[in-house]
Amino acid sequence: MRQALLLLIILAATTGLAPAAPITFDFEDGTLQGWTVVEGSFGMLVCDRELFHHQTELPYNNQGTYFLSTLETPDYAPSDHYTGIVESPVVRLEGETVQLLVGGGSGDSTYVGLFDLAGRELARATGADTQEMKPITWTVPEAVGELVLLRVVDQATGSWGHLTIDDVRLEGIVDEQATEAYR
Repeated sequence: MRQALLLLIILAATTGLAPAAPITFDFEDGTLQGWTVVEGSFGMLVCDRELFHHQTELPYNNQGTYFLSTLETPDYAPSDHYTGIVESPVVRLEGETVQLLVGGGSGDSTYVGLFDLAGRELARATGADTQEMKPITWTVPEAVGELVLLRVVDQATGSWGHLTIDDVRLEGIVDEQATEAYR
């Protein structure tokens, strides 16, 4: 047992990667947690809104306090006019399941996807034209062992031209070197 643990430590030290573990992007520290805007701009990407816009009695169904939103402005007014792309850090995927909460628009130009570093889309989810975030599960056994990232795409400015996501859960290793090289 001690030899196996020592081997894992040596492997992690020589490859620069820590052993695979559950990864959660929940934005609960009020930051993007390594995600970055790679195109466009947004008002207040990490948001702590508690209740729906225009229906103040309904909760967002987010996990915790903070979530990612392409809708919010710094003064908490909604705006579908923001557009752009936001990407997660690169992860070496070690489990075949990715779970997340997704809300917002259902259009083809507003979605969150799982991509390999060649740009191939492995999974996609949209909102359901509701502010309520709903649970999404992707099963991607073909991506286990591969370098992947999540990409939030908001290219819509009309009604429901936004996306909200929270509580992204997967098993793997955040690869900081691959993240820097990719960006």
